[in-house]
Amino acid sequence: MQAAYKSCIVTDMPILTDFSTTFLSCLAATRSRAAGITTLVYLSFVLCSCAHTSNSESAPPPTFSELKSALNKSKTDTDRGELKAQIEILCKNGDGKACTFLGRRHYTGGKNPERDRQATRYFRLACDQNDGQGCLALGLSHEFGTGSPKSPERAATLYQKSCNLEYPDGCGALGIMYVNGLGVRLDATKGIKLLTYACRQKSYGYCFQLGLVNDYNKNVVRDRFLARSLYQLACAGGNRKACLELADSLRTLPKKQTNQARIVSLYRAGCEARNARGCVGLGQCLEQGIGTAKNLSTATQ
Repeated sequence: MQAAYKSCIVTDMPILTDFSTTFLSCLAATRSRAAGITTLVYLSFVLCSCAHTSNSESAPPPTFSELKSALNKSKTDTDRGELKAQIEILCKNGDGKACTFLGRRHYTGGKNPERDRQATRYFRLACDQNDGQGCLALGLSHEFGTGSPKSPERAATLYQKSCNLEYPDGCGALGIMYVNGLGVRLDATKGIKLLTYACRQKSYGYCFQLGLVNDYNKNVVRDRFLARSLYQLACAGGNRKACLELADSLRTLPKKQTNQARIVSLYRAGCEARNARGCVGLGQCLEQGIGTAKNLSTATQ
């Protein structure tokens, strides 16, 4: 009898629905109830196996990182449009990083108010999804009034949230607020601790900021040696402003205490990157013969 029912299911059917219909017809023609129950159990196993196989073979949706990478490599407007639409969907579905990415693509830093307002809407969505970078970006828009009402207090609150989410730049931005007493009660000690944490996490922009604090901030005891060390660290990390600040600082030292050629190389790198400050510094070195032979004709250029 079992062989008879197996003949009902071992039928070469290309489509699952055809297979089910054929099986049920075969089962109805069979008189043995017990054998029918056995075969139904077998069919259930087959149907479940087919469904499981179908689900396991379906590809997972692309991640934000994959879409971002594809967008950077895309060469046509059509491809870019499709990829942006997919990132929009991720943002709407709660992917904070996707929202921050979209916000940064709109943000102009005050050049286009409408685009800045669009950017802050994305940043707000990102921060609501606990994306630290999104909270930082929203805080910056409030600190400088670009796309959001200017409010140092609101900015400090958002920087605190970003820092709590372990985003180092958020801690650095909050440190600047404490050092200067902006949006929070002045607390230079706390500000330096926050800036130091951000610097140690390789946020080189805040290594540079910490150097400036030690060099110029009236709320902190001046330490030019520490400032130069921080400029050098930030410069090595790729911060060009720090390189130029380092060059300026080295120029204040006696010639015997510094490498004059190093000063020239720092200014030259800045000038080659089309930084006016670098070109001015290089011109002064050529004019005065600092770290190089005097060359008045080149200096005037």
